[in-house]
Amino acid sequence: MLRGIFVALLISTKTILVGDVTLHEKQLDQLINLLIDKQAVIPLQRDFIAKIQSGLNLTNRSIFEELLMESGTTNKAVLRAQYQAVEIKMNMELKKAFAEKVDFLSIFKSVSKDLYRDHYASDEIPQLIQFFSTPVGQKYLVKSKSMIQESQSKLSKALSQLAIQLAEPLQETLHQDVMKLLEQFGGEQ
Repeated sequence: MLRGIFVALLISTKTILVGDVTLHEKQLDQLINLLIDKQAVIPLQRDFIAKIQSGLNLTNRSIFEELLMESGTTNKAVLRAQYQAVEIKMNMELKKAFAEKVDFLSIFKSVSKDLYRDHYASDEIPQLIQFFSTPVGQKYLVKSKSMIQESQSKLSKALSQLAIQLAEPLQETLHQDVMKLLEQFGGEQ
């Protein structure tokens, strides 16, 4: 009899947990839908494709140049121009294939959902939903993106100025050390 009650208790506990997981997943979906705007993902997708294209272009161009040098051909300029046309075609095909075969928005939402699941407790998700459903929460979503970009720009400017200030004396020291080496080994100044 106790065994039957224990089994029934386990089954009901498991059902509650499954129910909670389902509720939690629905809440995560609701939160992600509040946070991720399809139009905001388009530039991320475009940047991602551009990075892939750039990496492939560098690799392929390097291989092409190596093959070109080994070929001994005298028509290098013509071949380079033809290669550029091939590269442009490849980039267009890659962009097309990515658009047709990859649901970037779904992948982005899935990754975001995993991040929120990993970093927030299940009781915090409804609080986030509540906040982001308010006018202030929506304003935060709109403003935070531009604020992040603005802060990165200002930070970059500030750090660049500091880097220049720090680098100037180091460059002078490097120049002096190089001059000493040249003098030591009989080089001309």
